[in-house]
Amino acid sequence: MEPLTQTLVVPIEDPSQIAHARRTAAELATAVGLDQQRVSAVSVVAVELANNILQHAGGGKLYLQFIESAGALDIMAVDHGRGMASVDQCLADGYSTASTPGLGLGAVRRFAVRFAAYSIPGRSTVVAARMSERKTAPDFAVVSVPMHGETLSGDSWNVSEDGRTFMVVDGLGHGMLAADAAQAAVSVFHKHQDASPANILERMHAALRATRGAAAAVAQIRPEAGIIDFAGLGNISCMLLGNARTQSLVSHNGTLGHQMRRVQQFSYPFQKGDVLLMHSDGLTTHSKGIPASLLAQPPFVIAPLLFSEQLRGRDDATLLVNRIG
Repeated sequence: MEPLTQTLVVPIEDPSQIAHARRTAAELATAVGLDQQRVSAVSVVAVELANNILQHAGGGKLYLQFIESAGALDIMAVDHGRGMASVDQCLADGYSTASTPGLGLGAVRRFAVRFAAYSIPGRSTVVAARMSERKTAPDFAVVSVPMHGETLSGDSWNVSEDGRTFMVVDGLGHGMLAADAAQAAVSVFHKHQDASPANILERMHAALRATRGAAAAVAQIRPEAGIIDFAGLGNISCMLLGNARTQSLVSHNGTLGHQMRRVQQFSYPFQKGDVLLMHSDGLTTHSKGIPASLLAQPPFVIAPLLFSEQLRGRDDATLLVNRIG
């Protein structure tokens, strides 16, 4: 199985893939230490969500992501079919538009620790179930996948133990050497997560000299001051969204381990409930717009929807979404 920071992606295009979704979800749940009752629940949810994709959209994907710091296991179903005109009606037990008992999403909601469904008709639909959770804060979600054809991703991410500092890194290129560079950056973050974002990047720069290098960004939240301290080098895009405003966080050109001028750290005010997006260049800048109704959804809905719409498909790709509490 791939490293637990990576997202397992299961395409759902025909009925034969439903069994694969069940096995993959059960294997992940077992690997992260869930008990047998939870493993069984995870299997049921994976099957119900896969069936729902086929019946109502004709195809889509399941994203399976474990977040170790929160003990959270997310199953996120995404499709780009006709969507749900009324999410509440579709969630009611007994409702069906596909000659089925109509109990699928109701069962998913009962099995999940947290559940959400959201649809932009004719564009994208997400049904997300958090199947385990040890910590509810910070409220964030991640989708991180390797380039098609690769097993290891050259992207990685991490969150500090106190839930205030977030990091996304993109090793140069893709494959094993890119993954080595990314993991070297993660190791530095583990050791120095209490340092300032600028200091963390400086330490990464020194540690990555023997690697092919990386781009990285670090955002540190100071809730008592209402400030995000931020430093970035290279092509990690970061945005702060909320109250009809979009604030881009400034990164500088360069490559950790090879080319870096003095690191500049910037401070940005935020309001409680703002959404922080951090993503590698495996994703495009969003071209369809982000509706206010989507920003009101939990991160484990926002992340898979934007990821599925923005994926370039030519590189490793990571999107981290955090709602600042």
